[in-house]
Amino acid sequence: MNNIKKIIVFLSTIVLSVNCFAQTDTTNKREESGDSIYTVVQIAAYFPGGIEGWREYLTKNLNGKLGRKIPIDKGQLSAKQTVILSFIVDKEGNVSNIKCDNSDEVLPQLVQEAIRIMKKGPKWVPAVQNGIRVINRMRQGITWQVSKE
Repeated sequence: MNNIKKIIVFLSTIVLSVNCFAQTDTTNKREESGDSIYTVVQIAAYFPGGIEGWREYLTKNLNGKLGRKIPIDKGQLSAKQTVILSFIVDKEGNVSNIKCDNSDEVLPQLVQEAIRIMKKGPKWVPAVQNGIRVINRMRQGITWQVSKE
């Protein structure tokens, strides 16, 4: 890529166990509603192929050109914005209830693109608690970074 278009789509997904954004407590937490939704589990739901699979998926499907819309302050060489999504991964790996947790901090176009990419994606590998597949509430960051030439 040339420097002006050096939009590096990378993840704040240092780990797909993004539950660490919201919890420090390692005890079992559940939201009660018909079927329990776990926020902390023994094995969190994850994208097929793990972190590397997630990166490949984003690289192939994410509109990195949107990063050009990120304002770069005078004197700065780069800028970035991270969209933090929360969503549910059910027992079959289906993703639903996708919401942006920080929509007031990022460009609306980035929020729309992050939600689009989550909806378009394949099923995730479901979470496991006590050897049983469970519904898992997840958080996932997608970061756009743009650099000046």
